[in-house]
Amino acid sequence: MRATHPGRRLSAGLLAAALVAGCRLHHVQHDPAPPVAVADRWAAATPGAAALPDRWWQAFADPGLDRLVEDVLAGNLQLRAAWARVRQARSLVAQADAARLPQLELTAGAQRSRQRFEIVEGMVLTPTTNAFQVSLGAAYEVDLWRRVGSTRAAAALDALAVRDDAEALAMTLTAELAEAWFDVVATRAQAEVLAEQQRIGDTYLELMRLRFTQGSASALEIYQQEQQVLTTRAQREQADGALRTAGARVAVLRGRD
Repeated sequence: MRATHPGRRLSAGLLAAALVAGCRLHHVQHDPAPPVAVADRWAAATPGAAALPDRWWQAFADPGLDRLVEDVLAGNLQLRAAWARVRQARSLVAQADAARLPQLELTAGAQRSRQRFEIVEGMVLTPTTNAFQVSLGAAYEVDLWRRVGSTRAAAALDALAVRDDAEALAMTLTAELAEAWFDVVATRAQAEVLAEQQRIGDTYLELMRLRFTQGSASALEIYQQEQQVLTTRAQREQADGALRTAGARVAVLRGRD
């Protein structure tokens, strides 16, 4: 009887263990719980807080803001691209669903041939032969290892994530638009006040000059009023520039030139 070397027995044992480990199924945890608990609605997480409506900007009762938000939701280029990605993700889900159905393949073909036979001299036959072929094949993949089901579940989760991204972008854009719109309203009101102050300052300067010609005002008073008029004019120009900037920001958010 021939003895077996201990090293060979050890190598054979390691090889067997590796084969057994390689044949073990990988454990997949479906729908794992998030590591941190997240509330369904942020308002509900605060005691006594009322849930915010979906169209929260209507609470301001500003028709101009309502029209602008509708324009942003319909015409913003980033948001349109995000919703296009949502449609693409849903198409991938439909494609994954189709992989779970039997696959049918129908093929059809037709062939016509003509032969020429000369029976006797001067007598020729040309018979025509038509051949038609139709075949139907069916294939179905048994999802034994849940490859198809896992692919479909992954596509569905990707679609949900892409939709959440699009909704988050919509909320961000509407919030930025509301901020920009109120900047426009506040800056416009400030510009109107400065325009009125400039008109009053110009009128008062003319009256001051008239009083100076009559000896009722000094040159210092005229100089001080001129400086006040120039300051108001500079503030108005700054307000006009800020108004144009805020309007441009609104136009960019709307996706308009």
